[in-house]
Amino acid sequence: MLEFWTENHITLIAAGAVLGLLIIGVLLVRIRRDAQAMTSFEAKVDTLKAENQQFRTEFARLVNTDSNGEVPKNIAEQVRARFASDAQGTEQGLPMPALCRTASESLKSARAEPGLMFSESDAADEMHRASLVLDNISSGETPILSQLESGELDIVFRLSARHQTYQPQSTMSPVLAYAEAALKLACSREGITIWVPPLLTVQPSESVAEIQPEPQLRDSTLVRRAINRLQIPDNGVLILDCQSPGWSTRSEQRPPKVVTLDSSW
Repeated sequence: MLEFWTENHITLIAAGAVLGLLIIGVLLVRIRRDAQAMTSFEAKVDTLKAENQQFRTEFARLVNTDSNGEVPKNIAEQVRARFASDAQGTEQGLPMPALCRTASESLKSARAEPGLMFSESDAADEMHRASLVLDNISSGETPILSQLESGELDIVFRLSARHQTYQPQSTMSPVLAYAEAALKLACSREGITIWVPPLLTVQPSESVAEIQPEPQLRDSTLVRRAINRLQIPDNGVLILDCQSPGWSTRSEQRPPKVVTLDSSW
């Protein structure tokens, strides 16, 4: 009996030892894989940090930030002037795809501020859509004119006009101004002229196409506050929002689609 128990005991010990070795082997393999994955992850993090720093440096150069990293208050005017001179024949600075990529990264990195215009989820979704527009432009896969005709580019111009008019102090305002300027330059290089009528200005009624406002715009406290001081003009129309920019080529021209002040407000 003792001999039988000893033999079984030895067998169990041997089996346990083999099982233990297998477990240790599996653990070692997993540890090795985890270590390799961690090394790969750390390398990716380092790459992202380097790319982020490169982007920040380039963005700071483009918008002329001060010694404290603050964006100048007149950044919108500076960006427009810089891109206007570039469109007139200057080819200095970053190539067009890089400009659009930088604008896209700016929109992704900046904090979307809903303010009093839209809900936070709407604002974040719109900024994401605007960044995708610029990504598509930089890739060059779809002709710009086709995207303009389909309305894919509208969101960048629409958001920029709204922020610069109703939320000029927003941190998104200069970022959107940069994105708008980059997109206008891309269109200009394809022989397309973009016209976004300034909001809260009077324009000839024959130069625009009037549309109905979306509910979020009609309910906006910022818009309501602005029109309290305004009256319906006798001549022309008062622009409250631009849903789609006007544009023209050598063979075609389309007016901007705008929301105007009328008795329904």
